[in-house]
Amino acid sequence: MTARLVARLAARPVLIFVIVALLGLPTLFTGLAADDRFHLLAARGEMGPWWGPWNLFTFCPDDDAARAALRERGVIGWWASPDLTISFWRPLTSLTHWLDYRLRGPPPSR
Repeated sequence: MTARLVARLAARPVLIFVIVALLGLPTLFTGLAADDRFHLLAARGEMGPWWGPWNLFTFCPDDDAARAALRERGVIGWWASPDLTISFWRPLTSLTHWLDYRLRGPPPSR
């Protein structure tokens, strides 16, 4: 049964696209969630000088002053390692997020 379903769907890429689009449609109306708020603050420059258009996916930079600021704001816990670094290298995605927030502003809250 599963193999036949996969074969039928593989033969109809447009159908797969429509199914995926319909499943993702509700996310267009949810507003900001989880790390979206962090990205918005970082793009506005409100998280400090450590974030810019190329590194919005750096959640904890390799900088003692940045970690201290994040602890003070409650972003990372006081118990976190003093050497904690959380950074994902996604420059193009980071740039498009940054441009979106800077040029268009945040989406309306829901």
